[in-house]
Amino acid sequence: MSFKSKLISVLAAISAGCLPLAAQASALTVVNNTDHDSTTVTNGFMCSSKLPGGNGITRAHTTNVISENTINIACLRNKENCKADVYMSNNCSGPIVATVIFSTKSGIKDVAMKSNTYHITAQGFYIQMDPASAA
Repeated sequence: MSFKSKLISVLAAISAGCLPLAAQASALTVVNNTDHDSTTVTNGFMCSSKLPGGNGITRAHTTNVISENTINIACLRNKENCKADVYMSNNCSGPIVATVIFSTKSGIKDVAMKSNTYHITAQGFYIQMDPASAA
Protein backbone atom coordinates (compact mmCIF):
# COMPACT_ATOMS: atom_id res chain seq x y z
CA MET A 1 0.00 0.00 0.00
CA SER A 2 1.46 3.37 -0.98
CA PHE A 3 1.86 6.29 1.39
CA LYS A 4 -0.93 8.16 -0.39
CA SER A 5 -3.32 5.22 0.02
CA LYS A 6 -2.46 4.91 3.72
CA LEU A 7 -3.01 8.64 4.22
CA ILE A 8 -6.41 8.52 2.50
CA SER A 9 -7.41 5.51 4.64
CA VAL A 10 -6.41 7.29 7.85
CA LEU A 11 -8.26 10.48 6.88
CA ALA A 12 -11.37 8.50 5.96
CA ALA A 13 -11.29 6.70 9.32
CA ILE A 14 -10.92 9.98 11.20
CA SER A 15 -13.77 11.56 9.22
CA ALA A 16 -16.06 8.60 9.85
CA GLY A 17 -15.28 8.80 13.57
CA CYS A 18 -16.33 12.45 13.66
CA LEU A 19 -19.75 11.86 12.06
CA PRO A 20 -21.47 10.73 15.29
CA LEU A 21 -20.25 13.85 17.08
CA ALA A 22 -21.49 16.16 14.37
CA ALA A 23 -24.91 14.54 14.35
CA GLN A 24 -25.48 14.97 18.08
CA ALA A 25 -25.77 18.73 18.50
CA SER A 26 -27.41 21.63 16.76
CA ALA A 27 -26.14 25.18 16.75
CA LEU A 28 -27.29 27.13 19.81
CA THR A 29 -28.77 30.59 19.23
CA VAL A 30 -28.27 33.04 22.11
CA VAL A 31 -30.19 36.32 22.03
CA ASN A 32 -28.93 38.90 24.52
CA ASN A 33 -31.42 41.75 24.94
CA THR A 34 -29.63 43.13 28.01
CA ASP A 35 -27.17 45.99 28.47
CA HIS A 36 -24.39 43.56 29.45
CA ASP A 37 -22.27 41.02 27.58
CA SER A 38 -22.73 37.39 28.63
CA THR A 39 -20.38 34.43 29.00
CA THR A 40 -20.54 30.92 30.44
CA VAL A 41 -18.47 28.35 32.24
CA THR A 42 -19.54 24.94 30.95
CA ASN A 43 -19.10 21.83 33.10
CA GLY A 44 -16.67 23.69 35.37
CA PHE A 45 -14.17 24.14 32.55
CA MET A 46 -12.90 27.45 31.14
CA CYS A 47 -14.75 30.69 30.49
CA SER A 48 -16.35 30.89 27.06
CA SER A 49 -14.55 34.21 26.48
CA LYS A 50 -11.40 32.14 25.80
CA LEU A 51 -12.90 30.74 22.58
CA PRO A 52 -11.15 31.94 19.42
CA GLY A 53 -12.55 34.93 17.59
CA GLY A 54 -14.65 36.14 20.52
CA ASN A 55 -17.35 33.55 19.71
CA GLY A 56 -17.83 32.75 23.40
CA ILE A 57 -19.07 36.22 24.27
CA THR A 58 -22.62 37.22 23.43
CA ARG A 59 -22.45 40.99 23.28
CA ALA A 60 -25.21 43.18 24.69
CA HIS A 61 -28.15 43.63 22.29
CA THR A 62 -26.86 41.00 19.83
CA THR A 63 -27.54 37.44 18.72
CA ASN A 64 -24.76 34.85 18.82
CA VAL A 65 -24.94 31.46 17.10
CA ILE A 66 -22.71 28.91 18.82
CA SER A 67 -21.64 26.14 16.46
CA GLU A 68 -22.37 22.44 16.83
CA ASN A 69 -18.64 21.73 17.15
CA THR A 70 -18.25 24.20 20.00
CA ILE A 71 -21.22 22.67 21.83
CA ASN A 72 -19.88 19.14 21.35
CA ILE A 73 -16.47 20.12 22.70
CA ALA A 74 -17.89 22.07 25.66
CA CYS A 75 -20.20 19.17 26.57
CA LEU A 76 -17.80 16.34 25.86
CA ARG A 77 -17.83 15.18 29.49
CA ASN A 78 -21.61 15.25 29.88
CA LYS A 79 -23.60 15.35 26.64
CA GLU A 80 -26.99 14.69 28.23
CA ASN A 81 -26.82 17.05 31.24
CA CYS A 82 -24.35 19.68 30.17
CA LYS A 83 -24.20 22.45 32.79
CA ALA A 84 -23.51 26.06 31.81
CA ASP A 85 -23.22 28.78 34.47
CA VAL A 86 -24.18 32.13 32.93
CA TYR A 87 -22.43 35.39 33.78
CA MET A 88 -23.42 38.87 32.64
CA SER A 89 -19.86 39.97 31.90
CA ASN A 90 -17.37 39.51 29.09
CA ASN A 91 -15.02 37.35 31.20
CA CYS A 92 -17.10 35.13 33.56
CA SER A 93 -16.62 37.55 36.43
CA GLY A 94 -19.29 38.53 38.91
CA PRO A 95 -22.13 36.39 40.19
CA ILE A 96 -23.70 33.49 38.32
CA VAL A 97 -27.09 34.76 37.09
CA ALA A 98 -28.42 31.38 35.92
CA THR A 99 -27.47 27.76 35.45
CA VAL A 100 -28.62 26.15 32.21
CA ILE A 101 -28.79 22.37 31.77
CA PHE A 102 -28.99 21.04 28.22
CA SER A 103 -28.60 18.01 26.06
CA THR A 104 -26.52 18.02 22.90
CA LYS A 105 -29.30 15.92 21.33
CA SER A 106 -32.49 17.68 22.42
CA GLY A 107 -31.47 21.15 23.59
CA ILE A 108 -32.15 23.08 26.77
CA LYS A 109 -33.70 21.08 29.59
CA ASP A 110 -33.77 23.59 32.47
CA VAL A 111 -32.89 27.16 33.39
CA ALA A 112 -32.36 27.83 37.10
CA MET A 113 -32.35 31.59 37.70
CA LYS A 114 -29.99 32.83 40.41
CA SER A 115 -30.71 36.55 39.94
CA ASN A 116 -33.89 38.60 39.79
CA THR A 117 -32.17 41.20 37.57
CA TYR A 118 -32.52 39.10 34.40
CA HIS A 119 -35.10 36.81 32.85
CA ILE A 120 -34.00 33.89 30.66
CA THR A 121 -36.32 31.89 28.43
CA ALA A 122 -35.25 28.86 26.47
CA GLN A 123 -36.56 26.19 24.17
CA GLY A 124 -34.69 23.61 22.13
CA PHE A 125 -31.47 25.22 20.93
CA TYR A 126 -32.66 28.81 21.48
CA ILE A 127 -32.08 30.93 24.58
CA GLN A 128 -33.06 34.54 25.18
CA MET A 129 -31.84 36.84 27.95
CA ASP A 130 -33.85 39.91 28.88
CA PRO A 131 -33.77 42.46 31.70
CA ALA A 132 -36.23 41.33 34.39
CA SER A 133 -38.20 44.54 33.89
CA ALA A 134 -39.00 43.46 30.30
CA ALA A 135 -40.40 40.08 31.37
